[in-house]
Amino acid sequence: MADLEGVPCLVVGGGTIAERKLSGLLECGAAVTVVAPEWTDGIEAWRQQGEVELRAKRYAPGDLADAALVFAATDSREVNRMVCEQAEAEGRWASNAAEPESGRFVVPASLRRGKLLLAVSTSGASPGLAAQIRDELAASYGDEYEAMLEFLEAFRQEMKHRLPDERARRAWARRLLTADLPAVVRSGGWETFCRARLAELRQDPAYRHEPPAGSDK
Repeated sequence: MADLEGVPCLVVGGGTIAERKLSGLLECGAAVTVVAPEWTDGIEAWRQQGEVELRAKRYAPGDLADAALVFAATDSREVNRMVCEQAEAEGRWASNAAEPESGRFVVPASLRRGKLLLAVSTSGASPGLAAQIRDELAASYGDEYEAMLEFLEAFRQEMKHRLPDERARRAWARRLLTADLPAVVRSGGWETFCRARLAELRQDPAYRHEPPAGSDK
């Protein structure tokens, strides 16, 4: 779990594995440079859109300059190892797509539903199994979790600024989570549920109808 917004990252390789790594980095808002003599149509599309910097060349040690994270994703195990060894020598963190144990970190299989992020890792033992478990989780955690978390975050912020009693806030949080929220979303009654819970919160005797001094909430 890392905030990669604007962080310079290097992807060495231009194949399908490199494309997957690149997709995840772009989703996180990273500033990505790709080094590869050839690349997929997907990477080319990102290049044309100005989303990545692409260097049409084979990897050389100087390519590591300024990279905070390095992803070795070529079809050559020797090149991947070399990238990781040189990154480590320079104090940089590198991930080896072919041999996760030789890198400094591994990237888990992940599933995102809005603000919900589920990650599965086998510590590099079997990326395929991690992906399989991720796909199984996808069947249980659908798009309804995005709407749920938007509401839960807004509800939490209102409690934070209007309900000074911490015990009362915890009780409200537990109360919300005892409901079968995914079923409520799927039933089409989500907006009604949200309005009703907010109305109940505002009727709580401890609810502060005026924001605390110095607050803009």
